[in-house]
Amino acid sequence: MSAELETPVLDELNGYLHFIAPRDYRRVHPLHEHLIRKRQIVVTENPGLHLIWHYDTIFIKPIPPFLLNFMMWRRFLLPPVKSVDDSTQQSSYPICDLQLPCKSALGFLRTYELLIRHPSDFNIAQTMNLIPQNISYFEFRAFIGPFHFLPDAAVAQRYYFGQMRLTRLNWAVRLLQPRMVRTGGWFANRLYYQELSTQSSEYILGFSSRSFTNLGNMGSSTNSGTGKEQAEESAPPTYSLVDDSGLVAELGNVQGRSSPDDDDLSAHYNTCYRRRSH
Repeated sequence: MSAELETPVLDELNGYLHFIAPRDYRRVHPLHEHLIRKRQIVVTENPGLHLIWHYDTIFIKPIPPFLLNFMMWRRFLLPPVKSVDDSTQQSSYPICDLQLPCKSALGFLRTYELLIRHPSDFNIAQTMNLIPQNISYFEFRAFIGPFHFLPDAAVAQRYYFGQMRLTRLNWAVRLLQPRMVRTGGWFANRLYYQELSTQSSEYILGFSSRSFTNLGNMGSSTNSGTGKEQAEESAPPTYSLVDDSGLVAELGNVQGRSSPDDDDLSAHYNTCYRRRSH
């Protein structure tokens, strides 16, 4: 259940999130407005990507079915009942007794009160299977409406904020290296909060194609040399990306043309190849 709700990396970055987005949970656009802004709504099962946007894409997590079952709330999320209102027979749960899974669930559902404000939002959500098919708009609003009045103290700290920009989160991860994203091996530090193909794969493919083109040009120019040079080339050639000024210049040019998310990657390649040359 924690994997469906908790956002450990964002929780670890909480002290710096105000540099990434305003601390205002109401900064969540309804679903129809994302379409007006020409954004593609991408369904994700990762709670850490919920309401994270990247240029023309925003990630939204569907409501897990167990959050619509009060027995699941009572058994796994809510603390023990402290008091019951005699007139309404409703239970009371002090905020100070709420644990992180419960606060995460409350904050998550509060975002849906903002995402689905109109029948058009409701239709979009059902079309994308973000919410169940067997409920009406009015039933859903009756359920989700009270979450609007939850104070920040009742929700997880990630939900003090609304939508957040992925490019800024990537830079926060590069600079702060939160414990939850550190890895060992060749990539000792993570470069991305969430790696997308447009951020790295396309860059690497473009870099590789330019490198092979340069290597081919080097081979052609060498074959046109003297007989002595041709004889020396009978042995298998070896190339150094650092020693060849043309390829190093190519890396510098790529940095000027790439997006901000790719700058550190090209610098990382320069550093790694220099280390290998020593």
